[in-house]
Amino acid sequence: MNIAKLLEKRRSNWDELEQLCEAMEVSGKTVKAGERYRGAQGVVRFASLYRGVCADLALADAYHLPPATVTYLHRLVARAHNQLYRSGKFSAVGFFDLIFRDAPRQIFADPCVRIATIVFFGLFGLSMYLGYQQTLFPEFADNVVGTDQLHSLEQMYEQRIDGSLDHYVTMSGFYIMHNTGIGLQCFAYGILLIPCLYILAYNGVALGTMFGYMAREDVGGSDNFFIS
Repeated sequence: MNIAKLLEKRRSNWDELEQLCEAMEVSGKTVKAGERYRGAQGVVRFASLYRGVCADLALADAYHLPPATVTYLHRLVARAHNQLYRSGKFSAVGFFDLIFRDAPRQIFADPCVRIATIVFFGLFGLSMYLGYQQTLFPEFADNVVGTDQLHSLEQMYEQRIDGSLDHYVTMSGFYIMHNTGIGLQCFAYGILLIPCLYILAYNGVALGTMFGYMAREDVGGSDNFFIS
């Protein structure tokens, strides 16, 4: 059997794909072409016909079939491609669900995120407690953060923070750059795992210790530290 006759026998598939394209162009659903195309069955059938017509186009090009046939197949492939890979319309409700429901659910379903959360906040809470308990662990904060760093922290918050817009913009930029740097470091070391966990643990311990130290009643600037 020659290629021309083979492709002619497949014309019924082309007609079927055209019907599905028309249905999707009108309503965006394959069921518009008939009940047998409802739901997943229609999508599977559409994809199968699309792959078939792509193969037919390749044969028609390779065996130099009449230009009218090749042009028709080109247009049909393009039409089906536009329906299969079309971009969806913007939906405010869909965007809200994506940002506040779907994305958080998928992120926190990742076991790596759960482990990172436990490591960071677990060490943060423990270090905050140890840094706060001056009587039980008098040298913990000095050993972890350093005496000079703790004194600088106290001096920074001795006076009430200026609540101007410039101050908050500057501090926001600092925290964004700092946190972005940590994120990039974890991303770069992620394949090695151990350095990534070390960076995460170190920041959890250091920040927890600072918060615990500044929560002490005898430390100057503690009120400004927690309201700034």
